[in-house]
Amino acid sequence: MRFTKIRMRTVVGCLAGAVIGLQATGATAESTFLTGEIEDGGAQVILMPRLAISNTNTRMVEWMAPEGSAVEVGDPVVRLDPSDLIAQKENLEIQLEDTLANAESQVAQQELAIFDAETALIRAESNLEIAKMDASIPKGTIPDLTYERNQLLLANATNAVKRAVKALETAQFTMEQSVPVRERGVEQAKNDMGEIDDAVNQTEIVATQPGLVIYGFNRWTDEKIYPGATVMSSMEIAKVASQDSLQFRFWSHEADVRKLKIGTEVVVTADSLPEYSVSARITWISSQANERDWSDGGYFEVIAQPNDGVELPPKFLPGMAVVGEVLSLDPLDEQT
Repeated sequence: MRFTKIRMRTVVGCLAGAVIGLQATGATAESTFLTGEIEDGGAQVILMPRLAISNTNTRMVEWMAPEGSAVEVGDPVVRLDPSDLIAQKENLEIQLEDTLANAESQVAQQELAIFDAETALIRAESNLEIAKMDASIPKGTIPDLTYERNQLLLANATNAVKRAVKALETAQFTMEQSVPVRERGVEQAKNDMGEIDDAVNQTEIVATQPGLVIYGFNRWTDEKIYPGATVMSSMEIAKVASQDSLQFRFWSHEADVRKLKIGTEVVVTADSLPEYSVSARITWISSQANERDWSDGGYFEVIAQPNDGVELPPKFLPGMAVVGEVLSLDPLDEQT
């Protein structure tokens, strides 16, 4: 949880008190202090999802569980604005209905075309049989004109059967070729519906572990994210944190970070619980500084974990502001 200006005034006050206390006990004014917060190293981090079917990389946060509230597995934590997705879903539902209706209509038309072709073939074959019988009457037993006409009718009936067979084959081929095309169209429409359903489902994010809700910060504006905020994809919206894996995240000014290294010992005191202090050691330092809204210059992120055997006070909760006094500095660093 990052610091607002009000919060920084609280931290500065704690720092001033800490410095006075150190002076009273003989500590130098050059002691290095880090400001930070308690966090759960195993927290559920809720990021703004990137919805593939969406036309935008940003989305509005419609609702969030109250910050600091306790949630259980399955409880809703964040709900994103689904209005554009619902509109898309309604359009896709109409398209799916149209696709299914068109598919059924095409099947009916093609089945009718096959039925008509089969009927035409049966009729042509029947006419051919009649023409064959008429054409089998020997020449000389009937008038020449009648004989010639029967032969012509036989030739026409034979060609008519060939055309009917061809028409039936064409109708059947059209049906066979259209089936996969039609099935792909229906399948695509159903897949689109499935994707939009998944996208709508992603707009409600639930807790996957029990813990406390902690709101995130917009990394571009450094402002806390509240309901109504528009957030870019992949940006942290909130966390669900517990006391199971507590650690400390600090921000060190670029002028001080050179004094820190992995293993540096830090005494951590919570702003709101000055009577409690615990020892920790730095386990990670970021490689790049970022600007913060409370001060000029860049700040590096530093993570410290409680020393082995250190039991954190039960009142230490994720999101609490803390101050860390750096103890074990490298002597060469202190001289520079």
